[in-house]
Amino acid sequence: MRSLGYVSAVIFSISLLFLIPLMSITQGIQYNIPKTIQLQTQPSQIPRGIGLVAPAYYVRVISPNGGESIALDGAFQKIPFSIYLDKSKDGKYEFQLELWRNGKKVGNINASPQAFSFKNIETGFGMPQYQAGAYYVGGGTPSNYFVATAGSGYRVRVVALLDGKLVAVDESDSDFTFTAGPPSGKPHVTLITPNGGETFELGKGANVQFSYSDLDPYKLIQYESALQLWQDGKLLGETIGRESLNVNGDKVSISVNIDSYQDPKTLNALKAKEGGGYMLRVIIYESDNPVADDDSDASFSFTKSGTIGPITTFIKGTLSPLQKFWEGIKNLFATFN
Repeated sequence: MRSLGYVSAVIFSISLLFLIPLMSITQGIQYNIPKTIQLQTQPSQIPRGIGLVAPAYYVRVISPNGGESIALDGAFQKIPFSIYLDKSKDGKYEFQLELWRNGKKVGNINASPQAFSFKNIETGFGMPQYQAGAYYVGGGTPSNYFVATAGSGYRVRVVALLDGKLVAVDESDSDFTFTAGPPSGKPHVTLITPNGGETFELGKGANVQFSYSDLDPYKLIQYESALQLWQDGKLLGETIGRESLNVNGDKVSISVNIDSYQDPKTLNALKAKEGGGYMLRVIIYESDNPVADDDSDASFSFTKSGTIGPITTFIKGTLSPLQKFWEGIKNLFATFN
């Protein structure tokens, strides 16, 4: 039973897992920083462990608190801190973790203030654990990890809010360092099919497969693939829409519609005409820069719509079941000669 004038303090030790970049970048990142927690004072001027509104509010960074060396290797990093709050005060309690370097704010560790309640904390369910890969694919704003570059002069700051208003703040007692993560290999791609000898029917979907490896998980960029159609050394066209690649993936299988020049069916269709000498090229883009490609080992062909049948579907010189039947009959009669 809560009584007027009675104030009780509660202590919570909170250990959260937040993804520390764990990637190296060369360009800046835009952060959504709520105005309610933009402080005018520099980190060195913040009273450590002292509530700014009332002594009932108090926060303290436990780690990293100075002197640590943290590798940007894609692993999760614990950021534990202690917080004292006035349980008698009704309202919305939130916390915000921030990254500072050499007296300047780099950005937020959690993209927006994280809300919690006394009830959730007491039952052990108030503090979510952020789970994200080391690389963000698909565009949008990163929300569950933050990005840093290798170097020294870093500090972590924890801010406590009540109904959006700052009530307490603390930061690392001294600087810590980020070290560069392990280097990754150069991206590689291998076209599996069509790889030579195939015959496709115009206007029908052609199955394309390729494998890839060594995409860099420490770069905050997007990897995409595109296909180009060539004939006798001349580029005919490239798919308009690119396929996003998962940095942790290794293989892609897609169906590409290849139309005749006279009868286009989709905006993303590659255009061809009846004949041979065709080759496909798969390209991997890092943002908009091509970083890897591979071509068919040999040429393949196209026929007009409706002209392809079971006995004319050749893949690398293999015979259809009907062709094998007639070959058997021919060999049988040959034994009587």
